[in-house]
Amino acid sequence: YGIVDTVRVDDVTASAGESIDVNVYIFNDKPLNSLTVPIAFDKQALTLDTVSHEGSKVEHLAFAPVSVDNDAGTVLLGGVVMTEDPIPAGTGLLATLVFDVSAEVEIGSTCQFDSVFVPPAGYMLLVTVDQEKVYPAFSPGELTIVDPNQPPVFVELPTQYGHEGDTIRFTLNAIDPEDSAVTYSSLKLPADATLSSSGEFVWVPPYVGPDLLQEARLS
Repeated sequence: YGIVDTVRVDDVTASAGESIDVNVYIFNDKPLNSLTVPIAFDKQALTLDTVSHEGSKVEHLAFAPVSVDNDAGTVLLGGVVMTEDPIPAGTGLLATLVFDVSAEVEIGSTCQFDSVFVPPAGYMLLVTVDQEKVYPAFSPGELTIVDPNQPPVFVELPTQYGHEGDTIRFTLNAIDPEDSAVTYSSLKLPADATLSSSGEFVWVPPYVGPDLLQEARLS
């Protein structure tokens, strides 16, 4: 009986208004002569923009038709071996679906990528090189809408003053809106100054002469 053939769609996260890639994978126990894989998506939340076969198991086929119906929220992936080698056995990428996420979707909402019948004859079917019909198991994927990543908010520091030879020391403090850990670095520091990953800045200003002000800025 072998191992159960399977079609699987990735779980993904995205922000409202974003463009996302959703991978569809296939496992087939035997080489294939043809396949049809219909998938449903939430037409209110998603618009299918592009279907790519780059790097997939059907990339070599001359005939790998795609039928997209954004009004119905469906896509039908196909592949038929004409004169080329068969679709090889094993696990691999079938297609990458590039969706535009609606700007109106609510944060925290979810929607599934599911199996579906696409009339008139678009049901999930694999046909082996021996003309055996295989109805694969399907593992649906899920899209979760999340907050877009927001930059850390820095706690304002007062201007720091010091004399040459004195050590100027202070600690930066930033709060990440997503509660992610914050590490610190700087693209430009005064000569001989240091900034640790925990945010501690240390600098001993050099002697520049009487009545001259030396200014330094972090960036």
